[in-house]
Amino acid sequence: LKTGDHLEWSSEPGEVCACGSAERRFVLHGRVDGRMHVFSSRILWEEIESAFARANVRAPVFQVVLEDASVGGFHETLTVRFESSVKPDALAFESLRSAVHSGCKDLAATHAWDDVAVAILAEHFLPGGIPRVARTGKVRPILDLRKL
Repeated sequence: LKTGDHLEWSSEPGEVCACGSAERRFVLHGRVDGRMHVFSSRILWEEIESAFARANVRAPVFQVVLEDASVGGFHETLTVRFESSVKPDALAFESLRSAVHSGCKDLAATHAWDDVAVAILAEHFLPGGIPRVARTGKVRPILDLRKL
């Protein structure tokens, strides 16, 4: 669990579950929001999601990966991983990267594309290629690998 997780208690204090545990149980409903702070800018999950439509890249499954890196004066990278059965051409990759920048209002207002382009990346995977959570089979929408 992390700050910002949305959960609901599913048992009362002292209630014993079928396994014999008296620990309280909860249901994890996901994140309260899809807000990321990257490049000193606030980026919303919905802004990344809409970049695919603006770039005309069809990708039903995608993930945002944030990593520590030293590129072009930035200390982190934002990589959009996406799955599709056909690998887009180089122009589509560039269009997607640019659409991420221009569609993220705070990012576009804070950094010019020419400055931040080296730190916004895109990676293509064949369907099923992005690692899934073993328990659920789902892709983590945001994978933050930065050291805090």
